[in-house]
Amino acid sequence: MNHRLFEEWLFADEPLEPEQLNLLHEHLRNCDYCTQLFEAWRETEGLLKAASIALPEAGFTNRWQLRWAAEQLKRQHRQTMLMLAFYLGGAVFMLFMLGIMLLPFLFSPQPIILALLYRLTMWFGTGEVIFNFSATLMSTIFGVLPPTLWVGMGVALASLCVLWIVTLRKLTSTRRVFA
Repeated sequence: MNHRLFEEWLFADEPLEPEQLNLLHEHLRNCDYCTQLFEAWRETEGLLKAASIALPEAGFTNRWQLRWAAEQLKRQHRQTMLMLAFYLGGAVFMLFMLGIMLLPFLFSPQPIILALLYRLTMWFGTGEVIFNFSATLMSTIFGVLPPTLWVGMGVALASLCVLWIVTLRKLTSTRRVFA
């Protein structure tokens, strides 16, 4: 016989419908297993309701909080040490690789000095080209456009800046509501 449905009804928290209750009582009259289970559950439920609530020992909360804080501190310390070991290992590996790459240059510093001088002259040359190009471009633009257009563009740019500042201030300010 399938006792599962009757077992669920025995342990149900919500009240059963009258039809279910009649079927359960009929089953309990005929089934010794479910009757024993029902009586054991009633006895256990009575013991649970009669039992007093056990209170923790004095200072339990403080001890638990201290132990929890100590465990958190230990976990953070362990994590910090792992990250430190990881970063130190990476730094040692990078220094090792750098040492391997620079090993040929230790015998003769001439290639390093020549490479640095080459880079320096390239930077100065590039800077001079950019400066000459910018100066030529600016003198051409200033010569072609009339001064009134420059004034108009300056006013438009200033207006856009003021509009941007006002909009930014409106969006970031707190709104005050008066009743």
